[in-house]
Amino acid sequence: MRDHRPRSTLHLLESDPNNIAQRAVELAKLNKLILALLPGETSKACRVANYRDGVLVVEAGSAAWAMRLNYERQHLLSVLRQKGLASLTTIEVKINPALAAADREDKETAPSRHLSQASGELLRALGDNASPKLKARFEALAKLAEDQKKPE
Repeated sequence: MRDHRPRSTLHLLESDPNNIAQRAVELAKLNKLILALLPGETSKACRVANYRDGVLVVEAGSAAWAMRLNYERQHLLSVLRQKGLASLTTIEVKINPALAAADREDKETAPSRHLSQASGELLRALGDNASPKLKARFEALAKLAEDQKKPE
């Protein structure tokens, strides 16, 4: 059974930094291997979090992605065992919402649209011949063109 007692910071600083770097490289290789095995968009929504004592921990960005990973679990287990992880006993899927948030930040936002002054004038002209309700809508849109013209 693992020892989950807190450790002092001094104890952590005295540990060999080469072991930490080597472990990070191993996890990165394992992450690359798993992402290559996953179908389509699933690979973009997850990552390897840890591998210890025959348990591979994979993080998913949401419950939906975790469910998809669970569907692929048996396939991943068999392929990873064939590729050199014979000691792998199980794959544990955890949900990490920060992973989904990071993915959302990467997506580009749509550029804002601007209404030109000439378009505003055309909207006002259309409103002159429209019903009162439609005229009010055209006026509101034309006002947006004026607001964009003013410097902030």
